[in-house]
Amino acid sequence: MQSLGRALPLRRDPAPSRWAYRMQRLWLTPIFRVTARVGLPAFVVTLALGIYLSDQSRRDAFGSRYVAVKTSVEQRPEFLVGFMAVDGASPELSDAVRAKL
Repeated sequence: MQSLGRALPLRRDPAPSRWAYRMQRLWLTPIFRVTARVGLPAFVVTLALGIYLSDQSRRDAFGSRYVAVKTSVEQRPEFLVGFMAVDGASPELSDAVRAKL
C-alpha cells in the first residue's frame, strides 16, 4: 500500500529525447556544421544588405559615395601622369602617342 503522505519525486529518464538525439546526430554531419558556421551568417549578412539597400535613397547615397572615393583616389598626384617619354619608337608612333595625350 502506498503512503498517503508526500509523493516520491518522479525519476527522469537519463536517455535523451527523440528530438535531442536527432539534433545531436545532425550536428555530427559535416555539411550541417559548415552550413551553420558559414552559410547561415552569409545568408544573414546578405539579407541585411538586401533590406538596407532596398531603399532607393540609400542606393543613391552609396553610389555617390563610391564615385566620390573613386574620384579622390584618381586625382591623387602620385597617380596622375604628367610626363611620358617614348623611347625606341619611330617618330610617327611617338607623335601619335603624344597626340593622344
